[in-house]
Amino acid sequence: MIIEVNNLVKRYKELIALDHFRLEVEEVKFWDFWDRTEAGKQRQSTVCWLC
Repeated sequence: MIIEVNNLVKRYKELIALDHFRLEVEEVKFWDFWDRTEAGKQRQSTVCWLC
């Protein structure tokens, strides 16, 4: 296993952005990350290969 994340919690004051997030990445995975523009429309921001 290349990456393992268990029970990740991220808070911004009262807002819980991640609550016990879990991620396991085996060898050779392709990820697409998306984010939103200021107008609220979705656009692709990052493409990542893990080998």
